[in-house]
Amino acid sequence: MAEAAAIENAEQMEAERSMKLQESRLRARISRSAKAQVAAGVKIGLAAAFLMLGFAGMLDLVDWLGVGSIPLIGDILDIFGGLVIYFWVKIKGLDQKKPWYISWLAGGGTLVELIPGGDILPSYILTVLVIIIVNTSWGQRWAKFLSPI
Repeated sequence: MAEAAAIENAEQMEAERSMKLQESRLRARISRSAKAQVAAGVKIGLAAAFLMLGFAGMLDLVDWLGVGSIPLIGDILDIFGGLVIYFWVKIKGLDQKKPWYISWLAGGGTLVELIPGGDILPSYILTVLVIIIVNTSWGQRWAKFLSPI
């Protein structure tokens, strides 16, 4: 009887050790995954990227169709679009630890749109694409390579 209790106790201890080992491995795997995501610094989800590209595409389409060429209405739309992109970058923190020009891209795209005849260029789409690319892990490697000292 004592042997059976000892064997049962040993089996129970072995099961507990196995469970603790599995939990430890799972925590380590989750920790490595979280550290990799933080190290990559990617803050743009797929939905946000498509929404911003859609917004930029809508602005460029409106400009291309001629609405952006109407003096006051086109300027208001261009300034509104530039502010939305700028605040998207600031609120999401997409310009932190990135090349210096990320904060200024929205203003640059807006300036191109405000120039007469610049409405035909897809400047908002290009602005959002550059912001998205720089905030991916692949884009961050290139940004480090291209950014000045």
